[in-house]
Amino acid sequence: MADEAEVDVELGEGAKVAPLIQDKLAGGSRRAPLGGMVGMVAGLVVVPMLATLIPYIWAKVTGAPITAPAASYWGWVTLAQIGAAVFGWEVGMQLGQRRHYARYLDALAARGTPRRLVTRFRLMDEGLHVESDRASHLAHWPSLLQIEPAETHWLIQSDTLTIALPRRAFASPDDERSFIAGLLAHMTPAARERSAAAVKFTAG
Repeated sequence: MADEAEVDVELGEGAKVAPLIQDKLAGGSRRAPLGGMVGMVAGLVVVPMLATLIPYIWAKVTGAPITAPAASYWGWVTLAQIGAAVFGWEVGMQLGQRRHYARYLDALAARGTPRRLVTRFRLMDEGLHVESDRASHLAHWPSLLQIEPAETHWLIQSDTLTIALPRRAFASPDDERSFIAGLLAHMTPAARERSAAAVKFTAG
């Protein structure tokens, strides 16, 4: 029985096929664009309806006679309609994708994945070690390409893997600076140059 497998893996190969199981766990991704379509249709329909009502509302409020709007008025309405449709599509797609991802997480939880898990981040001679009671990952130092601060996390790019380190993991700003400085010290000069915001943070 084989107990080892080795193969050349192309950059991004796993990311291309990962959605297959994500979609299966979440019940399919075809519903995700539905929000975008609803938002787009809303933009296409609501704006003309409002544009048609505006002259009547204006006449009622001011007491002026109802007149047909100028041709330029409908030109602006068309532009507003296009803008509303694009905006509605974007908002709807984001809502649909969030719901799709929430279903995916719910499916993982239903299969036994804990909703919360204590995770340890350690600087080791070999690299950055990320470990919990269920899994561990060692990102060798040459694989660290860049560190970027976000509002609540540090985002550490290790080849195709993005490691999210919660900033709440540190007891004090000094501890946080010390840890990030340790990461930077092990990275290549080019990676440190790309991580200008992290370098600035460690400088205080």
